[in-house]
Amino acid sequence: MQTLNRFVIFTKRIFTKKIYVLMLAALILMTLVYVSLPTKNQTADIKVALYCQDTSGYYEQVLSTLYEKNSLYTFYEANSEKDLIYEVKSQKAECGFYIPEGFFDAYILGQKDTQMIQYVIPSSALATAISETLYSNILQVCSPKILESAVNTPEYNQELTEGMDYYMNSDEIFTVSDVSNGKLDTKTYQYKINLPVFELSVILILASGLMGLLVYYEDLEKGIYTPLGNRAKLGIKTISVITAILPILIVGTISSLIATGKTSLILLFAAYALAIFLITILISLVIKKSRHLTTLIPIILLLTVICSFASSII
Repeated sequence: MQTLNRFVIFTKRIFTKKIYVLMLAALILMTLVYVSLPTKNQTADIKVALYCQDTSGYYEQVLSTLYEKNSLYTFYEANSEKDLIYEVKSQKAECGFYIPEGFFDAYILGQKDTQMIQYVIPSSALATAISETLYSNILQVCSPKILESAVNTPEYNQELTEGMDYYMNSDEIFTVSDVSNGKLDTKTYQYKINLPVFELSVILILASGLMGLLVYYEDLEKGIYTPLGNRAKLGIKTISVITAILPILIVGTISSLIATGKTSLILLFAAYALAIFLITILISLVIKKSRHLTTLIPIILLLTVICSFASSII
């Protein structure tokens, strides 16, 4: 019964501290702000720019195959090579391809004097994969002519063309299974702005534990606990610290659950609260005056914030 009475008394005492009430209000306000933030839709549309000067007619066939197939990439045509380069530099396109005049004839004949040019910037992470997509479509369009050129037997050209077409497109020989259930040219993700509710809660739990110790020291220096023995004083100190930590712990846990939806945070919060309680008791073995603790609290919190920030960017 005496412990319960002390718990109630310390609860009333800690709530007389304006800074403590502000800490609780900050957690509640941050949670309300997070809940009220609208969910945003972000579309991952990977664009690839093309500019072709080749007039042989193969380019139109390549575009047709690109547009017909499901792809993670959206290919579009630039008005000129200069515009193509601008699209890549401005990061409107993940990368760009310039196809010069005579490219397809040179490609079919195996000549290397006319080559396609790919434009990328250092941040173009998907350029290689995109190249494979484009090259495979060029090969599909040109493979019959490549075979004809290699064999160079006019009387067999039609038969070879039909055979290659069957080989490239037959489901019986080579099948690509599409399990996408729809086009993959864009993907839409829903997200909310991340607020550091968990990190702030942990920092405020530390602050509340130190404030609970400060309340105990203020009473101790008034001579309220002078008649009591060391064991009784330790029990009162413990109740004071736990009383200060508990409201912040409860509000912080609820706020973090709302912000993240992760129930595993309950145990994590409990572990942090226990660690902070033990740290606070250890600090009380070194710092025994309220004025010293008052000076030390901002320093400890500042170091905690710095460490938290540093760990988030490492």
